[in-house]
Amino acid sequence: MSSPSASDRFRGCLVGVLTGDLLGAPFEGMSGAQIARESGGRPIDRSTAAEILRSGKGFYTDDTSQTMCVAESIVERGAVDPDAIASRLVHWFKTDGRGIGLQTWEVFDSISRGRRWQEASFEVWTARDRDAAGNGSLMRFAPVALALFDAPTDELQARSSEVSSITHWDPRCRAACFGASVLLRELASVRPERAVEIAAEATEVTDRDAAGSLRKPLTAREDEIRGTGFVLDTLTTAVWSLLRSHSFEEAILAAVNLGDDTDTTAAVAGALAGFYYGLNGIPEQWRAALRLVGAPAPWMVELADRLWEISRRLHS
Repeated sequence: MSSPSASDRFRGCLVGVLTGDLLGAPFEGMSGAQIARESGGRPIDRSTAAEILRSGKGFYTDDTSQTMCVAESIVERGAVDPDAIASRLVHWFKTDGRGIGLQTWEVFDSISRGRRWQEASFEVWTARDRDAAGNGSLMRFAPVALALFDAPTDELQARSSEVSSITHWDPRCRAACFGASVLLRELASVRPERAVEIAAEATEVTDRDAAGSLRKPLTAREDEIRGTGFVLDTLTTAVWSLLRSHSFEEAILAAVNLGDDTDTTAAVAGALAGFYYGLNGIPEQWRAALRLVGAPAPWMVELADRLWEISRRLHS
């Protein structure tokens, strides 16, 4: 199979977030065994996934919504502006807010009452004993990684960390978003295993735990992988799903069939696998199902194209 074009990778990344979210959402909180029982005594396969998408049982959650908000803000401003992104996210919170986690809800509620996002995020983190490290910012990492695809690494680190900090001040969350962003970028030119090593080396400078979470899937057994809502578990599981796959569908199905926080795990895996395999690597059966149920796939494609243009303009 020939390598995807850069624009096809960008499209695959955002549509991958949506696809993973849609397939993971119906099973959120279930164990792998429970998911197998729900799907007739066996893990979800390609045809089962297509039926979930066609039937409308899959519904997109805050993973897709926040990703769209970040992408829309970058497209509107022509740059990664954390203040503008925070404003758009809070507007979404006030008008929709579907599936939002408690930590993110508390931050957005505080911003809505007049606090600056920096103050709100830090205060929520501090009130939780400086140990709140959920995956609510990792779920939306992809648009920043795409817009800054050719940016210097220090700029990518600064911007990805800032956008994470809008809701998740914990250094592990910031490092996870940076590590995932470096990994995504490297997937354009090297094999996934090497991309993981490069991302881990870059991340180790700021957070050894995040670097270890990136490396863990290189050697871990399946029974050592847990897709919980803890940001480093989500990062590990998404990377593990990519590494054990030979196609987009294998990566997504691996993430979902593990259970736990399936929508976010599969959304992050979808961003990585969608970028690596490209939009054309997503099964046509799944893409057709997305069109049938009216999911925002065309809008994700348009946003991806605009982010591709911005990435070239910002760092040509």
